[in-house]
Amino acid sequence: MGLAGGAIFGVMLAVSRVVGAVESRLCRWLERLPEAAFEQSVPAIAVAEFRGRYQLTTERLYGGTIARLRLPAWIATRIRGMFRLRLAEDLLAECGRTGADTIGFAQVRAWLVTSGVSLGFQTVRRQLRIARRLLLVLLLLVALFPFALLFLLFLHGVDLLPVK
Repeated sequence: MGLAGGAIFGVMLAVSRVVGAVESRLCRWLERLPEAAFEQSVPAIAVAEFRGRYQLTTERLYGGTIARLRLPAWIATRIRGMFRLRLAEDLLAECGRTGADTIGFAQVRAWLVTSGVSLGFQTVRRQLRIARRLLLVLLLLVALFPFALLFLLFLHGVDLLPVK
């Protein structure tokens, strides 16, 4: 049991390292993208227009997926709040802080390199961390179970080594 748990723990550790490597490679790739080629093909749009498109897109996605499920209102409200892409919300907040009137490729790339990519992988890292901790607690419980059983038997006066 311990070997299997240790192997699973090791695999989860390796996966978290792979996620970190993918994140760093993605940031390096984004930094090397040629700005001029994308600026001509993808024109900058106003922040208000981006916000409107973003809200319309999230409402369509929510209506086409989650809204079809029959969920209690409190769960549906929570999911709707989580459904709004945090990445776009943070990009809009960053544009508000810098005072940018338009969002172009340069702003999106700079934001992705500084914080966007790490936000995208944040959920995966959190899930891996929780799974590793749960597995560690489970392995500790399995390891302590025989000692707890012996202690309970001792409290009840069970003699495990009868004297002849």
